[in-house]
Amino acid sequence: MIKIMVFRYSQNNPCPLYYYQRVEFSPEVLEMKIKKVFIVDDDPEFRRFLKEFLSDQPGLKIVGEAADGKQALEKVKKIKPDLVLLDIRMRGMDGFSASRLLKRIMPDLQIIIMTIFDNPKYQESAVENGAFGYIVKSNLTRDLMPAIRAALKNENKAHKHKNEK
Repeated sequence: MIKIMVFRYSQNNPCPLYYYQRVEFSPEVLEMKIKKVFIVDDDPEFRRFLKEFLSDQPGLKIVGEAADGKQALEKVKKIKPDLVLLDIRMRGMDGFSASRLLKRIMPDLQIIIMTIFDNPKYQESAVENGAFGYIVKSNLTRDLMPAIRAALKNENKAHKHKNEK
């Protein structure tokens, strides 16, 4: 059992009334460790959408973002996230190169490639360069959370989420 302080205000009393409420959590919630997520995409609007989409997900915290692979390398070294969501096509360093270099400096880092391209060769290249998964952006709202959960549990190294036809 965990005690949580609850504040209650009434119209007649501007001072809060303090009391403890008995709250029980499942073992999964009690053992949940917040996982740090880093976003890399050259489109600032997409990064903003992704941050909003993930902000309501329990157990995840967005810890940073970058507009290209080079920026990502610099920031990820300092922040040390658990997961990087990485676009493929960006100016400067692309997602494949960034993935390969990120895995070299942080072998336990999980990387999920997000792209508009539903291309089997890109999927193979993503896995060859150290990515855990590959998601087509048109299916992002359906596929992203299952891919994140699998990556953070480190299930199935060649996990791929792609367009289902």
